[in-house]
Amino acid sequence: MRRKCISKFLLSSFLMLTLLISIFSGSVTGFAAEGGSDPAAAEAARLTVVHTNDTHSRVKEGDGIGFAKISTIIKEIRSENPYTLVLDAGDTFHGQTFATLTRGESIVRIMNEIGYAAMAPGNHDFNYGYERLVELNELADFPILAANVKKDDGSNLFDASAGLIPVKTL
Repeated sequence: MRRKCISKFLLSSFLMLTLLISIFSGSVTGFAAEGGSDPAAAEAARLTVVHTNDTHSRVKEGDGIGFAKISTIIKEIRSENPYTLVLDAGDTFHGQTFATLTRGESIVRIMNEIGYAAMAPGNHDFNYGYERLVELNELADFPILAANVKKDDGSNLFDASAGLIPVKTL
């Protein structure tokens, strides 16, 4: 019994530490070279990462923040820093009538307008069937990424190379 309590304490402490680190680390500093790979020419650049998840196709505020508010916040952040990466971790295309009537397409269009860079699907994003999620991926201006979602034949449901960005090291 004591061992179980210690394990729970350690797990909850780790999760709390992870949460605090993610809250207090609002941006990441990276380095980029202008016009070459000369380290002397490298300049510090601030990359802001904005993350959403579990929006459940909320367009306007209600029980939670909606895409209208999300769009406004992202515009404000981008006005301060054009190097802003917007990501979503799923449970996005299902949950409200607005999305259900178009089987998620209305939400993809909103996310395209906002300028999402990538998304990982959540369990509710498969509510219309995996075939529809593949169709929504085709409509999206951003890739849906999932390394552990396989077809019956063992191949990836989504293109594993989608969203890859070539990186130069200095």
